[in-house]
Amino acid sequence: MYSTIYSGALQGVLAYLVSVEVDAAKGLPAFYMVGSLSTEVRESRERVWVALKNVGIDLPPCRITVNLSPADRKKEGTAFDLPIAVGMLAALGMIPPRAAEGCLFLGELGLDGELKKVRGVLPIVQAAAEGGIRQCIVPGANAREGAVIPGVTVRGAGNILDIMHFLTADETERERILPTVSVDTGSLFLRAEDEAGESEPDFSQVTGQETARRGAEIAAAGFHNLLMVGPPGAGKSMIAKRIPGILPPLTLEESLEVTAVVSVAGLLEEGKPLASLLFVGPTGVGKTEIAKSLAQELGIRLIRFRYTGIWEEILDSLGEMPLPPYITHKLADKNRYQTVYAKYEGSAAAPTAGLHFTQELLGRLEEKGVTIVPVTLHVGLGTFRPVKAERVEDHHM
Repeated sequence: MYSTIYSGALQGVLAYLVSVEVDAAKGLPAFYMVGSLSTEVRESRERVWVALKNVGIDLPPCRITVNLSPADRKKEGTAFDLPIAVGMLAALGMIPPRAAEGCLFLGELGLDGELKKVRGVLPIVQAAAEGGIRQCIVPGANAREGAVIPGVTVRGAGNILDIMHFLTADETERERILPTVSVDTGSLFLRAEDEAGESEPDFSQVTGQETARRGAEIAAAGFHNLLMVGPPGAGKSMIAKRIPGILPPLTLEESLEVTAVVSVAGLLEEGKPLASLLFVGPTGVGKTEIAKSLAQELGIRLIRFRYTGIWEEILDSLGEMPLPPYITHKLADKNRYQTVYAKYEGSAAAPTAGLHFTQELLGRLEEKGVTIVPVTLHVGLGTFRPVKAERVEDHHM
């Protein structure tokens, strides 16, 4: 049999819907998973199989194929365990065919069938609401986080058996098995703002730094970008940490956007489903996770350098000549390696032909009647992406 279950995935700080397609067919016992999957997603087959066994669900020997669609987008994380398990139960006829219709599932499974907290529930529930899905089942620890999105019924579950009982029960019994989780978003929003106002560092605590304070005030008043440069300990982070205290309070929509970033980083505090203004400093818990999430959405890499001197003076002593992979030893004389850059934009790779064709050699070729034509190579960065997929067919360039 065949079944389709809705779930969601993250791309940076944004989310999109994923269809978990499961097919159970007769044949030698096997479990295949496809759909541009990361290692932790592929590992879900072991977690799901053992979790179902340990809660007393006997799976018949068969050939199971799981596809996570859209197949051309990378899937990461452990939140696909639950939708895969529900899809298997539906494909094997252990739950009614339309019991999971119009419902999104999200959660990691422990080997004992327990549902564990996952990150990014808020933006995924928001994507579900925008996609017309009106019911989401998530781990109990994430239920209040997802419930702040209006227009969606969110239920929290603690075990895969609870979900199986919910899906096999009639409509009158479902609310008793997995009650709807509801939160007063307006009250939470006001409380989050009050708590943020009480705990935020304030400029009244700063002595001196008149120029930096004045610059921060101008930037905050006009919503300008602000760049502070100086040696460690000069007070840059101290000033930046106090800027939220002079910014106007967030609207509810802005608060949800900030909470989505914190949720994706997995840093949303227990009992606080809404976050206030976010300060990401050079140090502290979560700054790496948040930076990675933002960088993934923007399609860039973030690199932080702590050196405050003149870069040109140290590059030659610290840097190494970039070489193609077939040159395995370091060059004794850096001048022996010649890089020829394209005249026009479009190439992501330095032409390695510069290793062999010097200007003198090119001149001798021209003397012999060889016509030399410059070519700009339009080589994408995907050409150099390592093949990490188990099957080369699953590798996308």
